[in-house]
Amino acid sequence: MVSSRPAIPLTDIGIQKLSENSRTAVPTTTDYVTATGKEILVVLQSAAKVIPVPLLQDAIGVALKIIQVCEVR
Repeated sequence: MVSSRPAIPLTDIGIQKLSENSRTAVPTTTDYVTATGKEILVVLQSAAKVIPVPLLQDAIGVALKIIQVCEVR
C-alpha cells in the first residue's frame, strides 16, 4: 500500500549535528527515534478509525501533540 503522505523532510527531524568532513547534516539517534515514534503513532491513528475502541484515536492524537511540544528546537 502506497502512503499518500509525503516523507518527513530532514528539516522536520531536528538535525543537531553537522558532519566534520562535509556540509551534510547528520541526524542524531534521538532524532531518528522521535521521527519513528511519530510515524508509528500516525499509522496507529489511521488504524484507529476502523478499530472500535472508544477514545483510541483521541489518545493517539494527544500523544502526538505531547511529542511535538516536547521536541527541542
